[in-house]
Amino acid sequence: MRNATEGFLAAKCGSFSDVSSPLQLEVMAVRIGLIWAFEMGFSNILCESNSLQIVKASRDPSINLSSLGQLIEDIKSLAPAVTKVPITHVRRQANGVAHRLARLGLSVDQCVEWLGSPPSIIIDVLAADCHPTV
Repeated sequence: MRNATEGFLAAKCGSFSDVSSPLQLEVMAVRIGLIWAFEMGFSNILCESNSLQIVKASRDPSINLSSLGQLIEDIKSLAPAVTKVPITHVRRQANGVAHRLARLGLSVDQCVEWLGSPPSIIIDVLAADCHPTV
């Protein structure tokens, strides 16, 4: 998590079970990130995804009836509580922090969180990465 004024706020990674597609994984990660941000009391984070499909779905005012519809609807209801701007799209190549945290998530048994100070695995990309994400 980051915001426009303070930069790094927090990070969380972990693994999911029973995931049938990369899109489902991304939707679940965005949803969990928004829930976590809300629970932590954050109110002005930037939420970014490298999935244009998720970004478009989160902005669509109609009810999403797809197989991931309930997760998308959760995102739509959670986002206004912790973001001031809509969820935005960022190219995968510009999102090194999220990539490293996702790779770490593959090797951990439980969720891991960092508050205030970034984990060492992302420090070197924070300066170069313009778009750390939830």
